[in-house]
Amino acid sequence: MRGFTADALTRLDTEFAAAMSAAGLDQHISFVSALSGGADSTALCLLMSRFAVASGKAHRAIIVDHGIRENAGAEAARVAARMQKFGINVKIEKVSDKAPETGIQAWARRQRFEIMLAHARRDNAALLVGHHAGDQAETIAMRLGKDSGLVGLAGMKRTSWRAGVPIGRPLLDWPADRMADICRIFACEFEDDPSNLDRRFERIRLRQFMMQDKAYGAKLCRLGDAARQLLAMLDQTLADSLARDIRLDAAGYARLPDYRTDTKHDATTYLADMPEIAWHRAMGRLLHQVGGQTYAPSYEALCRLRTRMQRGLSSTLSACLVTPAGNTDYLVVREVGRTLQEQPVETDLDAIFAGCWHVTSKIPGKVLAFGHTKLAQTPSRAALPPEWDVIPHIIRQSIPVIQSLDEEVFYPQIMDSTNNHNALDAPANARFLPLAPGQALQPM
Repeated sequence: MRGFTADALTRLDTEFAAAMSAAGLDQHISFVSALSGGADSTALCLLMSRFAVASGKAHRAIIVDHGIRENAGAEAARVAARMQKFGINVKIEKVSDKAPETGIQAWARRQRFEIMLAHARRDNAALLVGHHAGDQAETIAMRLGKDSGLVGLAGMKRTSWRAGVPIGRPLLDWPADRMADICRIFACEFEDDPSNLDRRFERIRLRQFMMQDKAYGAKLCRLGDAARQLLAMLDQTLADSLARDIRLDAAGYARLPDYRTDTKHDATTYLADMPEIAWHRAMGRLLHQVGGQTYAPSYEALCRLRTRMQRGLSSTLSACLVTPAGNTDYLVVREVGRTLQEQPVETDLDAIFAGCWHVTSKIPGKVLAFGHTKLAQTPSRAALPPEWDVIPHIIRQSIPVIQSLDEEVFYPQIMDSTNNHNALDAPANARFLPLAPGQALQPM
């Protein structure tokens, strides 16, 4: 390495280790860094590589080639070669799907995350991204414009969860212009993405504005800090109530007991009687996890949902069906929908289905909701396992099943070593992600 001093690197190592600890990321033993080749991801990858060596952790980087630009493949190879000189294990993944004519950035972000999440899940690793204070300010500014409420104002978290994988942002409090300085300390070049100058994109317009008024971005970050502190206090206050008022079930749904009664208790207020901000927080988190969506529902949508629930009506929101059950309860169930949603599953490789089920199988084929199988339409009970009877009809429709290549159906959610309805010795499992360790009603 050229252009660095030992003292500068030592200070960076100490500061980065503190940032990893503050985000709770130092508890993980394996890491995958998202590497685009720009200054932000390059700085993160360089710092993480040194942290991994010093702490005995596993680390590698993933480059996703979207194929959007003509020279994207050459750029990916150049970035990989550059980082490999620093002893970093790098893998390039090429997106096979064709980019759409509109919504390119959202499409690219979705493709990128799906690939990187799959790698992190395979490694049992935390996924690291190079978001910094500038990105945080832009995110908050965009959400301000969409009237997204307190959750939106809080911006991004240092650590969040998506599809069963922890996503870490250890550089979230670091200034944007520091990323290039870090690369220079390592004497490491980085790429300049021409799309960062394209004013068709809202985020780019905001970025250029805040480069002229850096005080504005700092104010937005302080606003985000205040919102996150308020949410943390609210979550602590809600903890007991959520544990009592929300019953998550391994079959992939939630029950809100006694939601429609007027019975008063001496304990803390029931979910139905909570103040608006607390109710929105609790229901937003619940819908976010049961429905498997990337983002929480909007403030206006939650207001409409609460009004309908107060009237005892059913609603659909965030890929969930929220419906009365019996005389007093409400159910929150993932909505199967009219569009067939299926996903290939390979032997001994896991998959995340519908954003909320972690499926593993030794049966190659595809995973889909039971409601989309032919068996869901048959009047015969002979083809169904007896355990199916204890699961209400509305709930079983969204439970994932595996359809083998010869169209035999397996039920991984209820399959175990002592009770395999199918004759084949083919163990499979489907785990409802909100009940996975460390994820039950995780803050958004």
